[in-house]
Amino acid sequence: MARQVSRDDYFEEAMNLLATEGFPALKQATVCKRLAVTTGSFYSHFGNWQVFTRELLHRWREERTLQIAAAADASTGPIEALVLLRDMACELPYRAEAAIRAWSLTDPAVAEIQALVGQERLATVERAMAAMFTFPTTAGRWARTASASWSAPSSSSAIRTTPGT
Repeated sequence: MARQVSRDDYFEEAMNLLATEGFPALKQATVCKRLAVTTGSFYSHFGNWQVFTRELLHRWREERTLQIAAAADASTGPIEALVLLRDMACELPYRAEAAIRAWSLTDPAVAEIQALVGQERLATVERAMAAMFTFPTTAGRWARTASASWSAPSSSSAIRTTPGT
């Protein structure tokens, strides 16, 4: 009997692959092999690789930015929002985040989504900071500093595949 996998399984495996091996390893055959499914299974879920990667990136944006921003915006105050943002930023899969940033250097479609995510993350932190500071420039400076924790580390770390580097 063939193994049944869901769209979510493909997305989760792709993010694991990004985190462990970097964006150059993100290939349809590799994802299918790691899930122990055929490429036919892949095509029954996604029309093609471009559709899959687009949906993967939109899912990443939704889960790792928009849902977090909505939770922060629903907070009772700026301190609670910043604590929530800090805690959620600490739970991000940074190697996958770094791999997406590295990928964005080679693919304009990925760069577009990655830039949008960066803008949305900064705007979320700016909203919380604006409630704490009288001067917008001060709030903006602190927001840029704080939002760095919600961003991926340097893209070079996502390209390395040697454990521990």
